[in-house]
Amino acid sequence: MKTITNLKITVLMSLLCQLASGDAGALPGQGRVETRIREVAYDKAKIIELVGYLGYQTHIQLPAGENLVGMSEGAPGDIDIASDENDIWIRPKAAIADTNIDIKTTKHVYHIDYQARKNPPKDKRLITYSLTIL
Repeated sequence: MKTITNLKITVLMSLLCQLASGDAGALPGQGRVETRIREVAYDKAKIIELVGYLGYQTHIQLPAGENLVGMSEGAPGDIDIASDENDIWIRPKAAIADTNIDIKTTKHVYHIDYQARKNPPKDKRLITYSLTIL
């Protein structure tokens, strides 16, 4: 119970700090059944914030009916990106990465602020395994 309370306080403080700075991006919400499966609503005025961990890949599912046209990342040596139709997989290659990723589809351009960290959190529920863009 103490861990869950500390986790809630940490998440709340992080969100409050971002809101106070006026620089809040689109933070993926935790899934209802599985916290590592997340969703974020598309908003052309927001940047999607995503954190990955060395040794873990993150799956991004674009909305149905959207097909990938192209994508580019700011630090191509730091991450590996693969795609198939409306599915994208991002895997960090560097222990620490701080870059952006732009994804162009047949309907939108998505902007992602991507950070990779060497050590995953002890609580694996904090890792994003899959992100669906609504």
